[in-house]
Amino acid sequence: MIKNIAIVSLSSGTIGEDFVKHEVEIGIRRLKELGLNVRFMPHAMKGIEYIKNHPEERAADLLQALRDPEIDMILCAIGGDDTYRLLPYLFEGDKLAAAVSDKIFLGFSDTTVNHFMLHKVGMNTFYGQSFLADICELDKDMLPYTKKYFEELIRKGTIREIRPSGTWYEGRADFGAGQIGIPLRAHPDHGFELLQGKPVFSGKILGGCIDTIYDFFNGDRYADMPVLCRKYGLFPKTEDWAGRILLLESSEEKMSPEKYRKAITALKETGIFKVLSGVLVGKPMDEIHDQEYKQILREVIDDPELPIVCNLNIGHAQPRCIIPFGIEARVDAEHQVIRFTNVEYRPLREEEIHRELFGHFIRHQTVDLCLRWEGDRWIEKPDPFTDDWGEEEYQILVRCLRHTAAAGGLVYGAFVSGELKGFVSVEAGTFGGDNRYMDLSSLHVSEDMRRHGIGKCLFEAARDWARGQGAGKLYISSHSAIESQRFYEAMGCVDAVWRDPRHVEAEPYDRQLEYVL
Repeated sequence: MIKNIAIVSLSSGTIGEDFVKHEVEIGIRRLKELGLNVRFMPHAMKGIEYIKNHPEERAADLLQALRDPEIDMILCAIGGDDTYRLLPYLFEGDKLAAAVSDKIFLGFSDTTVNHFMLHKVGMNTFYGQSFLADICELDKDMLPYTKKYFEELIRKGTIREIRPSGTWYEGRADFGAGQIGIPLRAHPDHGFELLQGKPVFSGKILGGCIDTIYDFFNGDRYADMPVLCRKYGLFPKTEDWAGRILLLESSEEKMSPEKYRKAITALKETGIFKVLSGVLVGKPMDEIHDQEYKQILREVIDDPELPIVCNLNIGHAQPRCIIPFGIEARVDAEHQVIRFTNVEYRPLREEEIHRELFGHFIRHQTVDLCLRWEGDRWIEKPDPFTDDWGEEEYQILVRCLRHTAAAGGLVYGAFVSGELKGFVSVEAGTFGGDNRYMDLSSLHVSEDMRRHGIGKCLFEAARDWARGQGAGKLYISSHSAIESQRFYEAMGCVDAVWRDPRHVEAEPYDRQLEYVL
């Protein structure tokens, strides 16, 4: 699938220095042996000092690679520590947003910042390997586990599943030409480790190097980095993290436990741990501070229900897999596998809404806690019941959705392998006077696909459609189950300033919410 690959130096200019010439030659030869045409972008090989002093040229290389229709894949040369300096050159004038494409983008470490940049403009990326660190490995070939995932990416254009490596390697201390053909010291590995929570969870993955992510908030390394990250909104809002899986891996700096605690605390203060589906943690280099990091994760996150899976072969410890960002992932720690599934989202026409469309949809929901209004506030109260639909309910649903579509409203579905697994509907027309409400009349995700981030994507589709219709707010008569309420709160919904009597009468225990568009 991949034929033409462009190499960019977005962080450090190391590949332009003579002391790595032997590594670069090895890497070029290996890429060509894989049938790839290799192209270095104009400034990629200009060396450490030039790259350091010219962030605008680094940004220009990335934009050129994204725009070039002949380039299939962008491979980062190596990490570094200051690719954040590209922010103004990519975001002023929306240059990056105008250049995004469906090319493959691969890198890790400081490239975490570039992944967040591309996420912000809606481009999916791949995390886990770089040219110098992986393709140019000094042993007789790339590390087998690393090579397996790189070859899958260039042959298929994606990664279908990840399983753990049976081996991990100590980091190389000497990269001189005398090390060519010298293998890394190997040790047996023990697979994915479930630190806490349920072994199976789902969602789209986003994250990267914890050292770099901490610098989003802390200016000890570069005082202006947090300033620029805030200015350009690089770290996603809390609602964007809802249902996602956070990936964290640590760098060759082998962050002290004290600093690691500060980094995890900084993330906690953003509120994302309240809305995440789970956390994936890469193996630390040489297993340094492994146990301390795990203890800190438990203590700081302080939510034993949030799944955390450690010891992934990703990041700075070798070997390295490749993790797709922006694609639905299902983590199964018990069976030692992470699988990726593309979800298709599209509007539904009236004529395609029929009973058979819901043949693989599972409404079933077990509810233990609900919100109830008492006095002057909402409180959680036990109210166990099971919510499900029988044939009559499905027939009513079909009639309602067909009516919505026929009347000019929105019916929007999520499909996995051609099967409907989620849907949202918004009724045509506004109500509620100056509030200019549009009614989000239904949002449901099949039981087998919940916590995949599908509900979030459906809500966002409804939001964007209602904005396009000129509405001021979405109105939601929401199920009182605590799980439903947490979802809508994560989306940014609040109690409605005006309560629609029709909804209150029809569902007196529902919570009436609104979302300002």
